[in-house]
Order: sequence, then C-alpha cells, then structure tokens
Amino acid sequence: MEAAKKRCPPKCYVEALETCVMRVEKCLRDRCPDDDLTQELGLPFDKETWLTQGIGKVGSPCSPRRTALPAVQPLPLVNTDYPDPSEELVGRHTPEHHIRKMMVDPVQPRFFGKSSTIMFVQSAIDLKDGFNKDDEANNKINIEKLPSKHPEFWKPHPWVLETLEHETRHIYFPEKDLMESLIDLYFTRSGLYLPILHRPTFERDVRVDLHKHDQGFGSVVLLVCALGARFSNDPRVLLEGIKDQHSAGWKWFHQAHWVRRSLLVPPRLSDLQIASLSAIFLHGSSTPQLSWNEIGMGIRLAQDVGAHRRKVYGSVLTVEEELWKRAFW
Repeated sequence: MEAAKKRCPPKCYVEALETCVMRVEKCLRDRCPDDDLTQELGLPFDKETWLTQGIGKVGSPCSPRRTALPAVQPLPLVNTDYPDPSEELVGRHTPEHHIRKMMVDPVQPRFFGKSSTIMFVQSAIDLKDGFNKDDEANNKINIEKLPSKHPEFWKPHPWVLETLEHETRHIYFPEKDLMESLIDLYFTRSGLYLPILHRPTFERDVRVDLHKHDQGFGSVVLLVCALGARFSNDPRVLLEGIKDQHSAGWKWFHQAHWVRRSLLVPPRLSDLQIASLSAIFLHGSSTPQLSWNEIGMGIRLAQDVGAHRRKVYGSVLTVEEELWKRAFW
C-alpha cells in the first residue's frame, strides 16, 4: 500500500496539446499577417528554447512580469557518486523515526526491502501523515504513551528459532571413488554452464570431510553427485532394483531434502546453493515445472539476507561473497 500520488498527464496527451496549440497559432498568424499578436499569444513557441531557458522567460498575458532572482550558490557535494539503483527509498520519515523502540532479533541480520512488512507499516504511516499534515501533533507517534506491551509477543522464542539439524535420519554418501567421479562429471558437464560452485573451494571442503559434519554442505554434495550421476555409466548411480537410466541421481536428490533448516531462521549460503542445484536437477527431470518452486524459494531466501542488493558486497569480493552472487544470479 502506498500513499496516493498526483499523476502527470501522459506524454502523448501533452504532445497532442502542443500540436493543437501550434496549429491554432499558425492559423491566426496566417489569417492576420499584419497584426501584432505578441501581446495576446506571446513569443513564438520553440520547444528547445523553452526547455533550455525555462518557462518563466516565455511571455504570457496571464502571468505577471517577474524579477530575476540572484543566483544561488550550490552546496558542496560530499559524495559525487551516482545513487545505486538498487538502493531502497524510504522517504523523509523512516520507520526508525516513528517507531524507535520496535526491535526484531538483533543477532541475525535481516534485510527489509520495499515489499517487506516494515515498509508496509511505513506506507501506512506516510498515508496517515498525508491526511493529518495540518496537525503536527498527529504526525508523531509517542511510544511512551502506547499501551503496555506483552513481552511474550515481542521477543523470539527458542522453539521458533530451533532448526531441524537434529534430524536422526542417516545420510548415505556415494563411495569415495564414485563420489570423486561424480564431482568431476558435475564440474565438467554441468557446472561449466551454470558455475554455481567454485571447484577448488568445493573439493578442498570435501577432502576435509566437511560434508560429514555440516549438514548444509552435505546436502550440496549430494546434489552435486545427483547432477553428475546423469552423465555417469556406473550402475551404482541408479535406484536400487531399477535399471532405468532416468533414475540416476534420485537417491541422492531425495537425501539432500531429508534434512533442511527451519524457514524461520536466516538462510545460509548452503541453503541458497541447495535451492539452485535442486532447480537444475528438477529442470532435467520428467517434472520440470517443480523447478519453479525451488527458484521461487531461492529468490526469497536471497532477499531475506539482502543477497540481491549490490550494496551488500564489497568492492573486492571475498570467496563467500562470490559464491552468494553465483547462487543468486
């Protein structure tokens, strides 16, 4: 919801009026060539001159003569960089100005964009200000005078932030030789076209058995194996008891989704990589439409931490920042 704004007339409507005025003016000058119509019509209209000099210099019988004001010295610029188009415009009254004591979980960073709930509250406040602009007292929210708050509704509870990483289902990774083969097939056959992962970093983490201790990275490894299995002739990549080549990799794809963190906690890099790799796998299956579900979830996960904004990344990207960009874009 946004406050009502006065809309400008369409460009085609303005151009049609300009053409009509020019035709009427030409008709009058053709019919009265000897009469001086400057006082009634003003100087001949020149669009380029009007845009350069400004409307104030064009004579008009309806507007009084004005005296030119002295030139105003420009203020010194602190920053000459152009604004980032991804920068969120909050307005003259930010939510912090009105609701200084409202607080969400300060431990985990969260991004609030134009479509977030906090900006919905800001739009409501701006709309209220528009209806009460004459009453300055109504434009300010005094938190001290609000009714007492119930703490149980204003602070996160531990069971809300609890993740699902305590799941006891055991994950089975491919044998070491098969895993190395599948990882190589992924990076040489699939990762070339959609380079979501950085191969040296990924293989280093696999060598130190990070996938056995970090369940998020473990799911990423399973999905890499699932994608690499589509290019493998090893019968171990097929489902048990099924010889259909289309079943290749599905055993690891299913395991990758056995354990997922709660959607109530801020996402990690592995969560976004899981969404991206899952979308690629499903796109090549008999149910490609399901890849849109993973894509939509991945976009929302990235927006939750601001990974879609240019300002989040430094001028020189770290390895992790580069992986965030790859997973999102």
